[in-house]
Amino acid sequence: MDFNFKFRAGSIYEGVALSHYLSLYGSSINIVTFFCLILGITNVAHFFGIRSVLIFIPCIVGAILFGFLTFESLHVLFACVVGLRGINYALNGPTLKQLYIPITKHTRFQAQAWIESFGSRGAKETGSLFNMLLRPLQSAYGVVLGHEIYFTLVGRVIN
Repeated sequence: MDFNFKFRAGSIYEGVALSHYLSLYGSSINIVTFFCLILGITNVAHFFGIRSVLIFIPCIVGAILFGFLTFESLHVLFACVVGLRGINYALNGPTLKQLYIPITKHTRFQAQAWIESFGSRGAKETGSLFNMLLRPLQSAYGVVLGHEIYFTLVGRVIN
């Protein structure tokens, strides 16, 4: 999603205007993260438990992804990416760090290395594969029908 956001921003803005827009993007992420922390979003893990938060995060990502695929405009994409990044920094990061607390330091280091390198790289590669699948479908069948075929194929892969 971040790749699509920066690609679309680059197609609309150029040079200094693009730098200004991306700096607004970075500042917005920091502001959303700050307000999430001020409002106590990290207390969600204390009230509902870590397991619930770890289930809740993919649901949020799915809803944001659905919003991104449904409304294809740079402004909606801006809001989706900023919201996703802000919630990820404020809620998901601290929750994942809590998972490492009950283990030894050596095991924690190994687990963090595996999760952060293979988990994040694998997620980015999977996202890239889905992006590479969507473009040919849209060019062959049009935007609307391409989305429908894309959702059908993704649904079959997931199920």
